Formats: sequence, C-alpha cells, structure tokens
Amino acid sequence: MFAILAARVYAQTVVFRSRSAWLAIAVLVSAAVAIPLGQGNPGKAFPMIARELTLGFLMPLFAMLFGTAVIREDIERGTLGYWLTRPIHRRTYLLSRFGVAWAAVFTLTAVGIVLDSIVLAAPTSQLLTVLLATAGGSLAYTAFFTALGALVKRPFVVGVVAMLFIDAPVSQLPMAARYLTIRGHVENLGDISWIPPQFMSALLDAPSPIYSAAVLAGVAGAALALALLKFQRSEFTGAET
Repeated sequence: MFAILAARVYAQTVVFRSRSAWLAIAVLVSAAVAIPLGQGNPGKAFPMIARELTLGFLMPLFAMLFGTAVIREDIERGTLGYWLTRPIHRRTYLLSRFGVAWAAVFTLTAVGIVLDSIVLAAPTSQLLTVLLATAGGSLAYTAFFTALGALVKRPFVVGVVAMLFIDAPVSQLPMAARYLTIRGHVENLGDISWIPPQFMSALLDAPSPIYSAAVLAGVAGAALALALLKFQRSEFTGAET
C-alpha cells in the first residue's frame, strides 16, 4: 500500500509537473529538427539524430531530472521524515519511486525515437534496435542519477559535469575507451555508433550488443545497490539546503 503511495506521490510531485511539459516540447522539437536533416538521406539521418540528440542529449537530461529527485526531492522538501515513520521499508520506498522515474525517462525518450523514425522513415528493425538501447540506456542513466541523489547534496551539478566532461567526450573516442561510458554502450546496443573513416579498424574492437546490454544492466544494479546502501545507513533530521 505505502509502496504504491510513494510511487504515486513521486509521480504527482516530480513527473507530472509543469517542467515535464517542457520536456515533452523538447521531444517534439527534436523530431522537428530531424525533418530538414533527413531530406535527401534519411537512412543516415536517423542514427545520427538518435545518437547525438535523442539518446545522446535528451535521455541523460530526462534521467538527470527524474533520477536525482527519487530521494533528493523529499530530502530537500523536508518530507522524507513522513515516509521514514510509515510501515514501509526504505528499499521499497526507493525502488517504487525509481520505477516511476525509469518509466518516465523511457517513455519520453521512446516517444522521441518513434517520432524521429516516422519523420525519417527509418526501417522497423532499426527502430526496434534503438528502442532496445533506449530501454537499457534509460535504466542505467536513471539508476546512476538516483545514486547521485543519494550520495551528494548537489546531484544535478555533479551530473552535468559528469555528462559534459566524461560521458559525452569519452564516448566519442575512436578506441575501446568509449566503452567505459554509459553512452558508448547505448550506442553500441542500438547499432548507432559513429567512428571517423580513418578509424574504421577500431570497429573490430566493438563488444557484442549482448555484452553492452549486460554492462548497462550491471551499471544500473550497482548504482541502485550503492543508493540503497547509502540511503539505509543515513539519518535524516529535516530539510537540507
């Protein structure tokens, strides 16, 4: 009962807010941007839009907004004490809210991918492959930012730094180092990686999609375990500023 209530309150206070409307508009804008880019060569445009915009930018942004709020929202609002005095395990509280966050991130991103595929007339097989990467990527990113929300007081700032200076640039390296990032495995799983022609030989070092899927699931599991460990060992006395 309280698990459902915790999930519903999270949905009401975080997901279904005015800022979510702006996120939905961003999805529509990304699809509109795809129209001129796809003229003349829609086959190559879909992987590029998915890689650079929808999965490469919007999905981490959505995960950052919703993932960091899984725990941090109640801490900063001073309402976490209510849940800690209810008959609900901390693990259940966190996982129920995380489930809503992941669903929101996946849904918004998947809608963007589907719109991109329609605009650019992408093959169904390619769309399904990218949607699989969307599921794995949204899971890993949301779990990562949930952990940040449990570990640091300014998870959004830390998240922006991590995405701009680690995940994005390292994932574009034409070598195996790109697979040290979430984005690198998302691109590999979705078969949308791009390497400059002079580095085509590096493609031979690409791991299998199954390996990338396992890595994304492993990252999500490790991040959630870390978030749970921190959350269960912490004491909360009121709102943090």
